[in-house]
Amino acid sequence: LCKSTRVFAEARFMMDALLMAGANLFRDLPPTPLLEPEDDEEEPFMDPAWPHLAVVYEFLLQVVSLPAVPRATSKACFTVGFFQPLFNVFLSNDKREREALKNVVHEMYGSVTLRRSVMRRCINHTFYRFAFESDQHSGIAQMLDIMSSIITGFKLPIKSRHKSTFKRADRK
Repeated sequence: LCKSTRVFAEARFMMDALLMAGANLFRDLPPTPLLEPEDDEEEPFMDPAWPHLAVVYEFLLQVVSLPAVPRATSKACFTVGFFQPLFNVFLSNDKREREALKNVVHEMYGSVTLRRSVMRRCINHTFYRFAFESDQHSGIAQMLDIMSSIITGFKLPIKSRHKSTFKRADRK
């Protein structure tokens, strides 16, 4: 693990790892079906690509869990262009994928601290899209779990950037 830690600390290798994960995870997803009351007893959707995706999620979790990744490497690799499609994968109909993604995002929030505001904005944007554009979104429960953990971690007094998130949400 020590050798891999040093390898991934280099921006080039971290970028390649994230590009590989993105190439496998960022894809067009089928639309979320509208659930009718009688559909609640149907079998949950099981993506046939899950065995492949599970390996990619485990790899991504290991990459973002690496200790001592330099700030410059994190800043170069974890961009808005990476997070936007990552959060779009929460639209997946497969609960296993959403749970794996939730674990990755939890780990990223803890380890990629300089991009926390970007992650919160992506989550907020998804909530706004769910509330005002479409009432169908498969990953809302997982995103609420993430936000619950984030809110639990707030220290008192609450910072103004966190207060503004709640004020904007309250006005809608």
